[in-house]
Amino acid sequence: MKKLNVLLIALFLVLSACTSDDDTTDAPIASESILGTWIGQDVDYTGASTTTGQGQSINSTFVGEAYDVDYTLTFTEDPNQVVSNGSYSIELTTTTLGQTQTNTVENLEFLGNGSWSLSRKPINY
Repeated sequence: MKKLNVLLIALFLVLSACTSDDDTTDAPIASESILGTWIGQDVDYTGASTTTGQGQSINSTFVGEAYDVDYTLTFTEDPNQVVSNGSYSIELTTTTLGQTQTNTVENLEFLGNGSWSLSRKPINY
């Protein structure tokens, strides 16, 4: 269960770390710019969460730093598929109610497999 939570947090933070350019031209985006195999180099994330139950709210912060990073993402066209291969491990430091705890989670899959598309529309989080 911890692995799933850490993976979901990591995925959210990786996706929310993306920024959109202010380039508003209507020039098409070449799909060739993403095709091929990309080699992962790092996974770092920070964030905060609030857990509420029985009228109480508890705030937590977390910082994750990857080690043993060894994954690739391969983007193909026709069909537009992305395939993740490999894994990474993370040292996760969480602070809740003034208490800090550090855990390691090993051999996490980076992203999984799926489809991709390119869009000029800004992403609002």
